[in-house]
Amino acid sequence: MPDYSAQTLAQLNESYLSDSSDGMPIAGFLCWAALALAAWFLGDALPYWLILVAPAAPLPLSAVIDKLRGRATVFEGDSGHPFSKLFMQFVTVIGVLVFFVIVTAQMANSLAILALGVGLLSGLIWVPHGWFAGDPVGLVQFIFRSALCFAAYLFAPENLVVVAIAAAVAVSYIHAILSMKKPGEAQ
Repeated sequence: MPDYSAQTLAQLNESYLSDSSDGMPIAGFLCWAALALAAWFLGDALPYWLILVAPAAPLPLSAVIDKLRGRATVFEGDSGHPFSKLFMQFVTVIGVLVFFVIVTAQMANSLAILALGVGLLSGLIWVPHGWFAGDPVGLVQFIFRSALCFAAYLFAPENLVVVAIAAAVAVSYIHAILSMKKPGEAQ
């Protein structure tokens, strides 16, 4: 295991980015696009738990995608890297905050609030990822996703709000796939 205490911030950024993969945003796109389709076809019959699966499923699905591509998965990387540890702690914080969204959505009896809340909260992970990778696109990705989600919530027809929010998140993942730094691009 490398001695991370002796590394500069630039070296930590570079080593974190070298273990990164676009498998996560690809998986995120697939999951949120699938939710948009399910919401379109099921309408009011959409089970609330499907909205909770969309932000949770990209992590294991990205491992499958990376494995199929012959790359190291998110679970095979350097778990001792300080940024990887902090990243996983941040995922845990987001997971805890989702309970506030669930309670709020239940009180409002609104799947749209649930979709908006998990769409926004799951986008928060881009902020530390971008900082860890030395890539400003992380913050841009979060702001872009938030703007799309709020626009979908405020302007989509009532019967299509969940569809629109899920589609907005899927579109934001396309931005991430095209814009995020790739391994070897750290500066």
